[in-house]
Amino acid sequence: MNFPTGIKCSAEKKVRGTQGDMSNVDYKQIFNAAASALNGSSGLSIEAQDLNTYTADITIENGSVIKFTAVLGEYSLELSVTKESIGGREYEKFMPRFEYNLEQKFFKNFKLEPFETSREYKIKISF
Repeated sequence: MNFPTGIKCSAEKKVRGTQGDMSNVDYKQIFNAAASALNGSSGLSIEAQDLNTYTADITIENGSVIKFTAVLGEYSLELSVTKESIGGREYEKFMPRFEYNLEQKFFKNFKLEPFETSREYKIKISF
């Protein structure tokens, strides 16, 4: 697995389905796809919060840090980012690049369900 320069990872977990045809989905690859979708990302640091929750700090070229949180489920992963971290226009540009990067990394289509709360953008990724 290749990561951009500057990636540190302190935990390892794969989301596995119980059905034989379900592919393993590595949350680090999800964060890597998000980092790639943010043009000019220069660093990624991943930390485990608990068994099913991970955070990633993505440093982009201008030095700002965007924090993503992933909550793992049995057949899905919910990725969230605060609206303070990423503006609406930047988020709208991010989504198609993120989906494309996921498809390129995993060689399969994912069902993405983006939604938002008053404070966060959330993306439910089903596999």
